[in-house]
Amino acid sequence: MSQPADSKTLPDSKSLVNSILRACKILEMFAAEGGELSLSRIAEANSLSRPTAHRLLSTLIMAGWVRKTTTGQYSLTMRMFTIGSRAAGASLRDIAHQTVSWLARSTGDTAYLHVPNEGEATCLIRIDGPHPVRVHHVNVGDSIPLLSGAAPLAMAAFQPDLLTKRADQIATRSKPVAQRLAAAREDGFVVSPDNLIVGVTAIGAPVFDRDGIVVGGVAVTGINARYDEEHTKTAASLVRQAAGEISGLLGYSGPAIGDT
Repeated sequence: MSQPADSKTLPDSKSLVNSILRACKILEMFAAEGGELSLSRIAEANSLSRPTAHRLLSTLIMAGWVRKTTTGQYSLTMRMFTIGSRAAGASLRDIAHQTVSWLARSTGDTAYLHVPNEGEATCLIRIDGPHPVRVHHVNVGDSIPLLSGAAPLAMAAFQPDLLTKRADQIATRSKPVAQRLAAAREDGFVVSPDNLIVGVTAIGAPVFDRDGIVVGGVAVTGINARYDEEHTKTAASLVRQAAGEISGLLGYSGPAIGDT
């Protein structure tokens, strides 16, 4: 009896690892539905028992592909975005580099792109502007707390579940921090003087992907003496413009942040 024409293309069932196939299906589900998913939803959609779904999700968390949010649900991490964008021929660094360079030239100050990373903000891009007095503190690869600086605060304001550290979650209940986060959501940007370094001002705004999820934050920093009312207003407008441009390149089509 002849075999089906496509039989040679089918893998030997003995060489398959079903748990990996199931994990891949879960990742595809996150990509299709976006946002956060509950354990029950994941188990039901994949015809899994809750214990099996929980074990798969725990493994994906350990591998760094999935994280558990403050609401007890699950979402993809930046690793999925990074791998996916590289497979498409471009990384977030590549997509944002030209815009961050423009921001540094336009403000004259040092411009940054930060990304969320396990409860902190990691510097992905740093480009010095032409102003002769520069701030040397955060370099590419350095991480800073999400409730400090301008870009990290902007990210946390629009994506609170990034605050995975217990101390940060408690801090958001204090009136000063809550007010800063609320102001960031209303304005669409954060002005942060004397925060990480005394004598230095930073301005930051969030970057969104096509699903409206915060995947980064853009910022500029300079000495306080430069940040009078006029320069602060100009820099804030440019930072928002840069964040909006990068978000657009990532497929975000929602309202301009701060204009809603």
